[in-house]
Amino acid sequence: MPQLPIPLARIPEVPGFCEPRSGKQPGFIVNAQGGWSDALADGILVEVNLGHEDQVQPGDFLTVWRESPQAGQPPQVLGEIGVLTTEAHTATGKIVATRYAMRVGDHVEIR
Repeated sequence: MPQLPIPLARIPEVPGFCEPRSGKQPGFIVNAQGGWSDALADGILVEVNLGHEDQVQPGDFLTVWRESPQAGQPPQVLGEIGVLTTEAHTATGKIVATRYAMRVGDHVEIR
């Protein structure tokens, strides 16, 4: 994925570690810059399987989360992705905040 010179004007605070999900359209990280699949952190470009037909626009933010390894516990919020460009059902974004390392396959949700 090429570097994209699209600034993100305001980067929001990362939601709380166990903050409830928003209930908005969910998706997944499907690809990452450089072919990485694990240990994704700030500054890495990623591709998600949500796009403008899923109500995602450049400048939006996606919360990245993972199911808790303990049954009955809330999902774990890992960080935030700022959306840079969108296609019909895909978007390219930049990881702008990381609480814990992300990986391809982690859940994303429109903030």
